[in-house]
Amino acid sequence: QRVSEIVGRTRSQLNPLEPTMAQLNVNDVIRDAVDLMKFELSNRGVTVTLDLTDGLPEAELDKLQIQQVLHNLMRNAADAMKDMPAESRHIQVSSSHDAAETISIRIRDSGPGISEELAKKIFFPFVTSKKEGAGIGLSICQAVIERHHGSIKVASKPDEPAVFLITLPIRQESQLQATA
Repeated sequence: QRVSEIVGRTRSQLNPLEPTMAQLNVNDVIRDAVDLMKFELSNRGVTVTLDLTDGLPEAELDKLQIQQVLHNLMRNAADAMKDMPAESRHIQVSSSHDAAETISIRIRDSGPGISEELAKKIFFPFVTSKKEGAGIGLSICQAVIERHHGSIKVASKPDEPAVFLITLPIRQESQLQATA
């Protein structure tokens, strides 16, 4: 219970504002997030490629919060690849839309992967594989995505690239209820 209180307090301190929601093109949010990270990632020897599906419907998002999630995932990917040769450090960010009225964002790195044990608890507070990490970044990412009525998952095995999958609804619950 004490840990939950600490995490809750930390989340509220790091993100004290209520989301500022707007109908946005997810691809524009992704492009802006990547543009803001390009210099840092380039200095770390990481290349980023985009594979964005054209014609995605807009989604109701807080642009800054989603960008923070993407920044955290890209930084984590860069950290995971730090011991690899620079020419092998790649991040691919992709988007897609499915018939279930959701938009998916995938962040895939070329790193060494995540152990099954860590993958099972990676979104828990204070879980980290970094020597200097506090282990709260991914739990905050999960809270932000859930606040957007979405989900975030990781697919990875040792010695295979890690893939984080964010799924967001095109319309929020309030809009779904209003149309029912």
